[in-house]
Formats: sequence, C-alpha cells, structure tokens
Amino acid sequence: MALVAGCGSSSLSQPVGTYAGTVAGSDALVAVVAGKANVVVYVCDGKQGVAELFTGQRHAGGLALRDSHGARVSVKIDQHSAAGTFTPVGGARVLRFVAPVARGRAGLYRALRRVRGVRTSLGWVVLNDGRQRGALTSAGRIGPAPTLSTNSGTATLNGSVTISVAQISPTSISRTGLGGDFSGFGG
Repeated sequence: MALVAGCGSSSLSQPVGTYAGTVAGSDALVAVVAGKANVVVYVCDGKQGVAELFTGQRHAGGLALRDSHGARVSVKIDQHSAAGTFTPVGGARVLRFVAPVARGRAGLYRALRRVRGVRTSLGWVVLNDGRQRGALTSAGRIGPAPTLSTNSGTATLNGSVTISVAQISPTSISRTGLGGDFSGFGG
C-alpha cells in the first residue's frame, strides 16, 4: 500500500500514458503508468532485492509517494517522459530517472500466483529496446523474476509452471489505481 502526498490540485488534462526507463546509478528499471485519475510507479531489480510498487492519485505538477517499506518516489509527467527520483528503503541515496514514452510492448507487467501455497507477486519493466528487469516477491523475499515473453504474455516459473502476465495500461488503472488482485501486492 502506498501513502500519497501530492502537489497541487487534481487535473484531468494531464498526459495519460505509459513510460519506461532506467534508474541512474543502479541496474533498476522504472515504469510509470499514468491514467486519468491514478498513477502506478514500479521500480525493480530482483537481483538486488528491489521491487517497489507505488500507487496514488494524479495531481497537477507532480506527485510524491511513499510505500509501506519506506521507499519514496517523486515524479513529474509530460507528453514525452516521466522524470523524477527514487529513494530506496533506508534512504541512503536518491537516484534520478527519466522514462520515455513506452512504445510497442514496452511498459509494466504484473502477475500474481500461488506457488507451493504461497501468494507470489511478479513484476517486470520492459524498455523500448526490449531489455527487461523483473522481480519475484514471495514470503517476504525478493528475487529475480523469470524471463517474460511479451509475445505470449507469459513467464515460466521453476522451469515448468507457465503463468499468464497482464500488461498494466492507463485504462486499467484509470478509476481504481492498480486495484483488483494487484492492490497491496508490491515488493
């Protein structure tokens, strides 16, 4: 769950879209999905134990979000990019990011699944050039997610369990944020 601290007043004329980019000073990737009323930001690098999911309502001028682990993100969105800062858990350093408009299959992907009876959350950020980073969160532990096939919308867990993966779009978060089975299931 994310706590929201916004800047300015609500505005429906802000850009709506998906953005995906790199986080400077790290191997993490970031996706920003901006709907008419809500925004979802996901920063991940499963190899480094990073899987931070932020959700909140749109605000004019930008927004600042904090997740339940203490990580923070601030972001400003325009027609061409989403730019801001990410502060990992512990706040030791502030990392900058710029995420251009996602094209084709680039963007944010999520899946939830029970694995050996444990609720497991998976998330991926896919860049315009096809590079991807993913994180798998299960029983409070974060690790790398298996490779995502954007062609089939699937990933294979443990070499044998194929799971369906949803691409998160501005339309899917427009009224309720991440909502549904995805809410409260960040890293």
